[in-house]
Amino acid sequence: MNQLTLWDTDPLLDKHQVAERLNIGVRFVERLIAEKRIAYIKVGRHVRMRASVVDAFIATVSGVSSA
Repeated sequence: MNQLTLWDTDPLLDKHQVAERLNIGVRFVERLIAEKRIAYIKVGRHVRMRASVVDAFIATVSGVSSA
């Protein structure tokens, strides 16, 4: 039984993966988190972001509609 779950289709990314995906520095990702400009999830002491949230952030700052 191969069922796709939310984890398969929308993985959690750490700040290094987000920085690489956005082609920016890790410190800027930390700043986005601190300023609450991007949604994040705390997993213990670790901060993670869903890939879909990062994609939505890209669409927002680039002015591309996500329709």
